[in-house]
Amino acid sequence: MLGRKWIALGGLIWVLGSALPAIAEWTPAAKNTVETKLVLLWRSVFRRLDREFKVPAFIDASGNWVAQKSARRYSPCGDVFLAHYCVRDGNIYFNENELSGIALELGDSAAFLALIHEYGHAIQHRLGLLKAERPLKAIELEADCFAGVQMAYLNDLDLLEPNDLDEVVTAYGLYGDYDITSSSHHGTPEERIQSFFKGFHKGMAACLAPSAAPANPQQQNVSRRDCRLSLSVL
Repeated sequence: MLGRKWIALGGLIWVLGSALPAIAEWTPAAKNTVETKLVLLWRSVFRRLDREFKVPAFIDASGNWVAQKSARRYSPCGDVFLAHYCVRDGNIYFNENELSGIALELGDSAAFLALIHEYGHAIQHRLGLLKAERPLKAIELEADCFAGVQMAYLNDLDLLEPNDLDEVVTAYGLYGDYDITSSSHHGTPEERIQSFFKGFHKGMAACLAPSAAPANPQQQNVSRRDCRLSLSVL
């Protein structure tokens, strides 16, 4: 993240320059830059939709200990293992300790993917797409698609490093799941990667299934226990 540009041609990745160390840009400054750019992107989109964009905050929940659950942190929607979007207050909570470990092991963009995916849930909420009748898998794959849209925007701003795509694919390869009978199934690694690249190459319109058209801005369609209260990336 925040480096030289890579180019995708015919499904192949051609890179310019050499990769930086994996954790080089998982820094407060880098997170602030990404957050600022995403706000600019979605304000522009919502302005074209003639809607107000309520900006979600990135909140580090690392210091919010729950005594009986000392291994995890807490938000108004519950435990924060890696990151989740909380529908109660419209913000994105992340566990800095866990995401720093992801950045160290898989690369900074694997960690940023968690935040960008949760930003996708924030956009779904603001567009009225978090409908209780929608399957969780459909919601998660749509958020993956929105993550691709956002990553493409960052790429257009020359903020990506040559190895960022590899890091994203690796993250999805590890954290997609094949438990297709589970109610918490998010999608297989292949499905999640495919959804990400659909957004990356085709844009936001490609992410919106015909049955998931944006609702009236006043209709924030959330129920079924506040649509699970939180939606988590991995």
